[in-house]
Amino acid sequence: MSEEVYDHVRFTDGAPSLAIALKRPSSPSLWAPPGIVVIHGFPTAVGGGANSFITYPAFAERLAEASGATVLAVSLRGMPESEGEFSPQGWIDDVRGAIEWLSADDRVNRIRLIGFGTGGAICLHAAVGRDVVTGVITAGAPADLHPWTDDPAALLGVAALMGIVSEDADLEGWGDALGRLTAERSAAELGDKNLLVLHGLSDHSVPPLSARAIADAHGSADLRMLEGGSHHLSHDPRAVAIIYGWLERRQRGQA
Repeated sequence: MSEEVYDHVRFTDGAPSLAIALKRPSSPSLWAPPGIVVIHGFPTAVGGGANSFITYPAFAERLAEASGATVLAVSLRGMPESEGEFSPQGWIDDVRGAIEWLSADDRVNRIRLIGFGTGGAICLHAAVGRDVVTGVITAGAPADLHPWTDDPAALLGVAALMGIVSEDADLEGWGDALGRLTAERSAAELGDKNLLVLHGLSDHSVPPLSARAIADAHGSADLRMLEGGSHHLSHDPRAVAIIYGWLERRQRGQA
């Protein structure tokens, strides 16, 4: 596979420069699709592993062609290709910045969010109260971030091991930010925004019960549990097909 060339953007003054992949369809949809922001999860291996941003530009390109939408994939701060260091609030700010940045595009009039793993929890939190966001898709998202909320220092150790933060990073505020990333509560606060909850039944990183908790909290979410599906659903053709179909139905105003 050829090396991907990324653009770099500061969503707000003073924010880290983040690697992005902005993909537009060769044939825009007739159904006036929204812009789509794609957010990766927390890395599970040094350099990102299966959750690394380097796997997302290709996904974004396929999604743009399938949906006819403009798709923005973002490498959050501290991740490969991006500046800065990981922090829970920093990742929240990055997703909020991505929403505002893409919504300013003349070819985009509303936003949908797709978040994988922890990225799903962040997307749900970022969508609450933002009229420009009309729908969210989560894949393998945890209902809450326990035990990280109980021991932010443990998260710091993992983040340092993954190479996305220095070992002497300032922990101030981490606990409060982690507490806000409760996907179950955020789903309950989405109101009439559409929600698709995907989860693999063989996910050994996040219990499948998390998906049911998130869907139940929303009340009218579309819940899809994939037999044999792992945590890394961006690589699962069945999950990708469900995402395509769900977006298309929403774009056409179908149930």
